[in-house]
Amino acid sequence: MINEPEFYLALQEHWPQIERTAARSLKQKAAGFLPSDPTKRRCLLGAGSYGCVWQTADPRFVLKASFDATEGPIVSTLVKKFRYHPGLVYFHGIWRLPELVWTNEFGYTPIWIFLREEVNVGVNTVKVRAMRADMSHAADIAISFCAALAASEDKGVVAACRQEFLGAVADFDKPPGKKVAQLIRDALKKGVVLGDTHGGNVGLRCHDLSKFGVQKHRQFVVTDVGDPGQAPLTVDRHPKIRPIGKNRP
Repeated sequence: MINEPEFYLALQEHWPQIERTAARSLKQKAAGFLPSDPTKRRCLLGAGSYGCVWQTADPRFVLKASFDATEGPIVSTLVKKFRYHPGLVYFHGIWRLPELVWTNEFGYTPIWIFLREEVNVGVNTVKVRAMRADMSHAADIAISFCAALAASEDKGVVAACRQEFLGAVADFDKPPGKKVAQLIRDALKKGVVLGDTHGGNVGLRCHDLSKFGVQKHRQFVVTDVGDPGQAPLTVDRHPKIRPIGKNRP
């Protein structure tokens, strides 16, 4: 769980502007779009080492804040290259807080704000649980090879890792993980390593977002993409991320 008081203080200070910006991007009223206090744990859908997720007034979307230093650049890169890829969660908007915030992990770092589709990562049916179990092992292997690819400057190591990596994601080449595997491969070809792809960060798309250009059928998608090991491949080449208050998604 996050233990970064500066992170929560920064969120609290900018929360009204975050709410207005996110709601306006969906052409909705700002009042009540987000929980009134981002620091109350009972308002959270989830919290990890680097970020928190809140439900919005629109059941199709959640809001995430992250101080993973690479997550903003990686998401913006993916949105630019793979926004409607069937294996990627739909990101409707990405912003940053105006100032850097001190964190124990990264020192002074940006805080990224994401408005993305809600994905069911706690599915309960026996059939879907079994499908997730089939994917989980390959996904957990894939993350270690992703990290090795990102960190290594030895062409021999990279070649070996790439071969092993592709072997690992081959286990996805059957429903329901085929689209996820294709996303990983497509991203890798463009130099983006999805190093946080594991069983807990793959979920079932459950809303009809066809009006946003998203395929509406139920399928598994990668929900979280940030990981410090990816920085060498992504941090220097990404679209400029707007500060919160600049609304165009």
